[in-house]
Amino acid sequence: MPYRYKRIYYVFVTTFFIVLFFLYTGVTVYETKCSLIFNQPQFYKDTAKMKKAEKIINFPRPISALVFDSSGNYFFTVMTNNLKVNKFSVKANDSIKEQVLRSDNGGVFEGGCFSSYLNTLIIADSYYDRLLILSSELNKPIEEIKVGDFPTRLESSKDGKRIFVLNYWEGTIMEIDLIYRKVIKTIKVGNYPKDFVLLKSEDFVYVTLEKDNVVAVIDLQKMLVIRKISVGNQPWGIFLDPSNDRIGYVANSHENSISKVDFVEGYEIERFPAGCYPTDIIVSRDGRFIFLANGMGGYISVIDTLNGKIVKEIKTGLFPTFLQLNDRDGFVYVVNSNDYYLSMFDSVVSEERRN
Repeated sequence: MPYRYKRIYYVFVTTFFIVLFFLYTGVTVYETKCSLIFNQPQFYKDTAKMKKAEKIINFPRPISALVFDSSGNYFFTVMTNNLKVNKFSVKANDSIKEQVLRSDNGGVFEGGCFSSYLNTLIIADSYYDRLLILSSELNKPIEEIKVGDFPTRLESSKDGKRIFVLNYWEGTIMEIDLIYRKVIKTIKVGNYPKDFVLLKSEDFVYVTLEKDNVVAVIDLQKMLVIRKISVGNQPWGIFLDPSNDRIGYVANSHENSISKVDFVEGYEIERFPAGCYPTDIIVSRDGRFIFLANGMGGYISVIDTLNGKIVKEIKTGLFPTFLQLNDRDGFVYVVNSNDYYLSMFDSVVSEERRN
């Protein structure tokens, strides 16, 4: 068979199986709504009447990571395609410094954190299975620490001397000593870990396992999984209630729902419908409101934790993936993975609560 006919054949076969997959699974795309149907996420919702994010910062390429410094006065952005990190002033929302991460054309940067002790920025370089360590002024040579297969999410200890990194493909979490630049613990957590949170006491870590539909509870002293808590279909983001850290919330991406979990007793308290392919989730400092990033919907849901009801919806960009709350100015920053700007909106839900 001539080469050109082989190409036509392969294109036809591939298209046929894609169509067959959608017919078999019953996944339906709606352009005007995103209602909850378990195991069948609908992808779009009409956002024309939603309140828009109050501020935006434009970028030449989509952002892949965003990190605040310990003061909340500055934040850092990483764009995978141009392999640079930029430092921004929160007050002016302007870039004041940049540093090249690599000179080649490859790279995937999935997350980062900030060490208050060392005054350094740490970025997960998923492509080369390493962490990059940069000074907060972006004016010193970049150091690196080799970690596991495809590192993604990072979190710093309270004292800033250690960080924890999630390695997606190998299903581990590592504890890193930043002083000596080495891995001191490696714990197997399960298949395809997506996100994690560190308990305030730093004795336990809670990890979402997207293929197993559970949250794994890891004892950092015993270095093992002590419990798995069933939640919704393909859990993604996880966040502890700042007012009561025995309670946490999980965004179930393929079920359009949120799981409320009691981590001390080890069970799902309730599950309520929310969002349109929800990805990341954060909770207000008083524990009263949830902010939910809806990847396929392109908007943020604000949900009252007392009754699970949506009180506001805010339009952002294409595929909002990560949320960060800056305690300094009270704004939620939204990373839109498929768009060329950063969205920001006030986390205060009502003027009455501000006063």
